[in-house]
Order: sequence, then C-alpha cells, then structure tokens
Amino acid sequence: MATSHDGTLFAGQQQVYMQVREDGKPACRTMGFAGFVTGTQQALLQTHAKSYKADHLAKCSWMEICSWNAATQQQFRLQGSVDVVDEHITDHSMQSLRQEQWRQVGTPSTLQWYQNADRAPGHAYQLPLELPIDKQGKAPPSFLMLVVDIQEVDYVHLQSDTRAVWKKQTADSGVGGQHIGCNQPVWYKEEVNP
Repeated sequence: MATSHDGTLFAGQQQVYMQVREDGKPACRTMGFAGFVTGTQQALLQTHAKSYKADHLAKCSWMEICSWNAATQQQFRLQGSVDVVDEHITDHSMQSLRQEQWRQVGTPSTLQWYQNADRAPGHAYQLPLELPIDKQGKAPPSFLMLVVDIQEVDYVHLQSDTRAVWKKQTADSGVGGQHIGCNQPVWYKEEVNP
C-alpha cells in the first residue's frame, strides 16, 4: 500500500475530506490528520461535536480523504468507512485511544473544544474565566475522534506519470469467489491510466 503508517506523507497538512450530506449533495470538509492506529490501515481524525460532520456520517458512514503534496507532485485519495468515537462509546479500547488522542492535542488548539458547543450562531467568543483544560483528565464531550477504516487507496504521482489503485479485500469480500484465509486483509494493486 502507498501510505505511510507514521503519517509523514500527511504531516503538517490540512486534508480535504469528502462526505455526502443528508440531502444527497457532496460536502467538502477540512480536518487535520492525526495519524494511524498502530498496526492497522485505520486513519485517525479529530473534529468538534458542534460540526455537522458527525451528523452526516450518521447517515452515510463513508468518507474519502484527499491529500495533495505540491513539493512531491503526489496525490493520495483514501476511501473507507468511518466510526465516530464520542464520550458514549462503550468500547474500552476506542475510549482509551480517544483519551490518548486528546492528550496529544496541542495546548493552543485545546480551547476550541470548549467554544460554542451548542452551534448557536452570532455568539461572540468569550475566553472562559478559568480554562477547563485538563489534559490528564477526560476528553471533553465536544472532542470526537473519527476512525477511518481505509478500503481503497488511489495514488497519483505526476512527475513519473503513474497512477495505481490499491483495494483491500478480506475473507468476507473474497476475490473471484475465492475466500482469503484468517480474515487478514490483502491489498490488490491495479495500474490505471493517470
């Protein structure tokens, strides 16, 4: 697969995420990339509960991430299903991962998780008298972690005029009627015309 598990291909960049709104129209979003779940092809993103992103994902739990690096002339489109991890998720491993992600949020960015959580327009931001920032405590309810299970990678490198698509398949999806053993994902590469 063409992506880097440590996130270096996406480091320091804003990514564009495509979703489908409730009315069936496309929605283009930007969010910071938070890395991958160790040992998996699951990308991590973070968003605020006041955003409509989680509402849209409840209706259609698929997303495409598009990243363009002008310096290397490379584009990655990562497509996959999304799980939204909020304070109500009972899966202990996902809550632990959410808390770990919260502790890694930079201090200047921490304030955004406490601002205007009710989506009410027209309210001027006021800095709280006491900052409720406790990076060792629980993540605030407004902190949502998105886990994207990457199913397809579309890679383009303009300098070499190459393009390839990798598709993940498991025993559940099979290939040509044949099942792949042990539920381990297998990536299939297809060269395509750029």
